[in-house]
Amino acid sequence: MKNHYKQADFSLRIDLYANVIFALCWYFAPALLLSYNFNVKNNKFDCLHRHFAKVLGIGLLLNALISNYALNKKCPYTKSNILMTKVVCGLLLLATMAYDNFKCTDGVMGSKHILFGMLGLTILIIINYCGLKSLKSKINKQKNQ
Repeated sequence: MKNHYKQADFSLRIDLYANVIFALCWYFAPALLLSYNFNVKNNKFDCLHRHFAKVLGIGLLLNALISNYALNKKCPYTKSNILMTKVVCGLLLLATMAYDNFKCTDGVMGSKHILFGMLGLTILIIINYCGLKSLKSKINKQKNQ
């Protein structure tokens, strides 16, 4: 039965590792990532910018812990619900990023922001969706038997 959930576990592992890596980066090097991501004059970020970058890092770590929880659960419904939540929240976040990026006319958000955040998030959404889809097909097969 473990083989049935291979794709879902693979998706959760990718999500876990990506979130841990970016959590550590945003928490321990907020100014570096902020300067890479945004076109701010002289790359000067105040305490509030660095604070929210660290908060983002902690949020990403929490997201990684949720993936780890799902990996350790043997319940297909729990894994399915967590993957569905990640897909829906990822789409909401992506829509917010797109709206803010295209609405912002002061040039602070540029192509690096799109590539760095939006592309990476899109890839994670697709990976989580593939895991969810494979898990749902296995759950439906079990229901029909």
